[in-house]
Parts: sequence; structure tokens; C-alpha cells
Amino acid sequence: MPINSFLYPGAKVTSAYEVANSCRWNDGDSPYMTKDNGSSGSTTKSTVSFWIKRGTLGTAQDIWESYNDGSNFFRIRFTSGNLMELKSDISNSTILNKITSRVFRDVGAWYHFCIIIDLSNGTAEDKVQLYINGTRETSFGTNTNTSTTSGAWVGGSADFDFTIGRHPSDDAYLDGYIAEFCFVDNDNLAATNFGEFDEDSPTIFKI
Repeated sequence: MPINSFLYPGAKVTSAYEVANSCRWNDGDSPYMTKDNGSSGSTTKSTVSFWIKRGTLGTAQDIWESYNDGSNFFRIRFTSGNLMELKSDISNSTILNKITSRVFRDVGAWYHFCIIIDLSNGTAEDKVQLYINGTRETSFGTNTNTSTTSGAWVGGSADFDFTIGRHPSDDAYLDGYIAEFCFVDNDNLAATNFGEFDEDSPTIFKI
């Protein structure tokens, strides 16, 4: 799928850059992808990165999930209020819940999200970090940080499988486009490993 190297409305148009790893999601088709984890990954560190363009607003839509069952999961989703949510439930108890103050209602824009998980970090606020378009998000309407130092949901295991495009318990199907989805086990990579700020327009983050 071609993505213009400037990913935001109002930016100048340059020749398209061909992105090999991309997919369109139509929620009416109930689409999703799963990966059955046969072996365990890290229980302390991982990084999730993706570019996303929304297609439908006003409904809960899961983007990525490390999922055991309805009581044990970590999910990244758009809420029905068009906010970004990072949430983990373990044994039916919420151990992490970060919901942005800002809304994401621009269906014409590509957003880049990078989630850095490091449960070994001694600062609770830094255990799960969210970067949007290359800049760390610090404004949350809900900001429940985890105090745990390890968890199988971080890197997946035989008990926690990966799903893109829905929450298996409530079928919150994604609608839109995803490009360059990356999961990095046992390492923390900066958002700038997946994109860069434009040298002429430094507020624009691009592939």
C-alpha cells in the first residue's frame, strides 16, 4: 500500500513510499489475525509499534492484544469515545489502565503509536510508555500504572496468544488500515526506530 512520506493533512505532497507490510480492516467482515505462541517471550520487556489510519469512529476497536482469556489480557484499543486505551487485566483485576485525554477522530490522517513496556523499571509511570507520532504522551484522563515487575502478557507465552484486530471476548473489531506493525520481544526500541521527524517540518513524524 502506498503511503505518502508526509502522513498528515496540510503537509506538502511528495512521491509515495511503498510500504510492503500493510492491511485493510473492514469491521463488517469481522477481520482479525492471531498468532498461537508456542514458546514464551520476555516477561519484562517488549515494544509494539504500528501506523494506523482509522475508518470508523465511535465504537470500541481493538488494535492488538496479548490474550489468555477475558480475565487475563493486555490490549491496545480505541475506545467508543475515540480515545486510546492501554489496559491489562490479570485474574479479573485491572493492573494497568491508561486512557488518553486527546481524541483520535481524523479519518484522513495516519497516526504512529509506539508502546514501550519495561516492567523492570523502578518508576511506575515509566513501566508502560506511549508515544504518539514520535512524542511521548503524558496527558491521560485515566492513568492507572502497574506496579508489577513481570508478566507473561508482556512477551506472550503458551498461555497468552497475540491477536490483531479484535478483542476475543467482545469482538471489538478494527476498522481502518494498519501498516508496518512490529512486535519486538525482550527489547525496548524508541519510536524513532520506526519513523523520523521531518527535517523541514519537525512536528511531522513520517516513515
